[in-house]
Amino acid sequence: MIAMSLSEVNNIVYYLVNPVIGFLTLAGLTGLWIYHKKTPSPRTILKAIYLNIFFIIFKAVYSTISNYWTWSNLPSAPQLLETKYIFKYSFNHYWFVPLITIISALILLKLVSFINQKFDERFFYIEEPYLLALGVLLSPWPWLLFFIVNVVLFLLIIQLINLSITFKNYKIKGALTERIPMLFIWLPSALLSSFTHFAILFNAVPKEILFRYPLAKQIYDIFFIFK
Repeated sequence: MIAMSLSEVNNIVYYLVNPVIGFLTLAGLTGLWIYHKKTPSPRTILKAIYLNIFFIIFKAVYSTISNYWTWSNLPSAPQLLETKYIFKYSFNHYWFVPLITIISALILLKLVSFINQKFDERFFYIEEPYLLALGVLLSPWPWLLFFIVNVVLFLLIIQLINLSITFKNYKIKGALTERIPMLFIWLPSALLSSFTHFAILFNAVPKEILFRYPLAKQIYDIFFIFK
């Protein structure tokens, strides 16, 4: 009974802690953006990145400990308590994706910031590497697929709007319109990815529609593999 209750708590931590903290982070940054009418500073976004890294690691540590405690109360499966098996299982289930996600986000942050500084911030605004890193951090596999698709989708929409405005201005004034920066893409893309996460989590999207697409079925299976 106790083991079952702990397992349920573990599921809540595993499925909800990071998505909820991530969503609140994105909502908070969006609120600051709207209130101050400018994007949050790199320092503020960096604090959000560190906060979410803390909760990602917390979830992995909690899941590892609670999983070991649950197994220790199952006398029918003593082989589960072998150190090698525990380490392998915990790493594969609780640590691999978080570590890859954190490392990828930090590498992208440093790499894009370096390239941007190298070219005198010609390609990105100073906040964009931090927003990109935060978006990756809050979109662990398989949600990274949604984040990438959303970025491409928003970029396409913005560029089509910009192309329409450019054509209109050139036709009327003979002047070209400046390129719309990607600064406005990262937060909406991450938010849409977060909404997709919760839509699948709470079955807001009917499975019959979802499973028509093999990739969606694969993502669903990966997400619920430990449920």
